[in-house]
Amino acid sequence: MNRPAHYHNPYGRLAPFYDAIAWTLLAPFGGEDAFRGAALDALALSPGMKVLELGCGTGSNLRRLGAMGVQAVGVELSPAMFARATRRAPLAQVVHGDLLTYEGGGRFDRVLLSLVLHEMEVPVIAATLATARRALRHDGQLVVLDFARPRSRVMGALLGVYLTLCEPSCAGRFIATDLGALLHASGLTLSTRSPLALGTAAIHVARV
Repeated sequence: MNRPAHYHNPYGRLAPFYDAIAWTLLAPFGGEDAFRGAALDALALSPGMKVLELGCGTGSNLRRLGAMGVQAVGVELSPAMFARATRRAPLAQVVHGDLLTYEGGGRFDRVLLSLVLHEMEVPVIAATLATARRALRHDGQLVVLDFARPRSRVMGALLGVYLTLCEPSCAGRFIATDLGALLHASGLTLSTRSPLALGTAAIHVARV
């Protein structure tokens, strides 16, 4: 599969180390289970629901979703990350494809975007949110977990250093973007925004 021009993909070399890096970075904030668990709690799931994760990475969330008794589908474009997700989340369906063009699997009760949007420029973010909106049922819900601009200057400076050294240049622009406005333009209504990790991240819950 050809790599779309909009896709930031360092994961061919990072995939074997991605989970260890995530564990290390999230340890000061209660650990990876607490961090990812907050996003899954925001999904407000019931057994039997259908959940779509766009940009599922190594399958960390999919593995947890499978254990919760929901029908989980993940979409991942990086071959290396897709391979790891397939092994790591055997109870989920993992699709190798571009999240912007994904149309399979019918409608979903919930859609999750976890640490994905900061790797995109605004037009691609808007297109991704449009994909999520199309995938949701009429009473569905989208949860976005991603970086955010903290109120603390110290945490803001530390986050800025991390984003500069470890993330694409669009990540810094992402935290200054009005995500609520982009959600609204995509036909979704922001219902809650909850800060996480001392304000360096946030969980956005939006409804159709």
